[in-house]
Amino acid sequence: MSNKNDIYNSNKFKEALSRYKSAQDQHQTVFIDLDDIIDIAEYYNESGAYDDAVKANEYALTLYPGAAAPLAMLARAAMFGSNDIKKAKAYADMIDDKDDLEYIYLKAEIMIMEENVDGADAYLESKMNVLDDESVDDMLLDVPFIFLDYKYPELAQKWLTRCNETDAPEYKAAEGEIALLFEDYEKSETIFKKLLEDDPFSSNLWNKLAMAQFSLNHMSDAIESC
Repeated sequence: MSNKNDIYNSNKFKEALSRYKSAQDQHQTVFIDLDDIIDIAEYYNESGAYDDAVKANEYALTLYPGAAAPLAMLARAAMFGSNDIKKAKAYADMIDDKDDLEYIYLKAEIMIMEENVDGADAYLESKMNVLDDESVDDMLLDVPFIFLDYKYPELAQKWLTRCNETDAPEYKAAEGEIALLFEDYEKSETIFKKLLEDDPFSSNLWNKLAMAQFSLNHMSDAIESC
């Protein structure tokens, strides 16, 4: 699992952020690598600066029109910020590469938001037959988290059991979240404790561990994890 704190503390990110801020202050457009702009948008989003995150994604589109990542982020902002599914669909339609995993995941999420969960599952299944092996491997690790985000642990489990990368941190994290939603709190606590040994600065892992400990009525441990 990639550690965003490592990215945000890197000189490369700090330089890109400085160049971006300078361009914004001077109302100029300067070339910045797409991955760097996406990191900037995610940085703002995780910091709670949602308007700045939207601006960063819009800036990315001035340099990379039709790019999947910024359009997907704007679509999700529309869905979760204002429950505007129509706007989310419009952003999705603007994505050039309809075989990009970001597009595929976004389409599935829109279906889930429209309460067509079975349709989303079937749509994702249909893509397994047309994507290359590397993309299929990515899907088997990514799709469980889509269903977990919307609290469908049965579907998350269905997809995860097809994944062979059982030692991957992402696999373990999904396993821990599934256990949490199935109320197997002891298993979930054990998994997240183990993951934190290798990634001790992950706020997401600490939060999941705290939820498991709270559910076990281990209040002092849960407070410490928080």
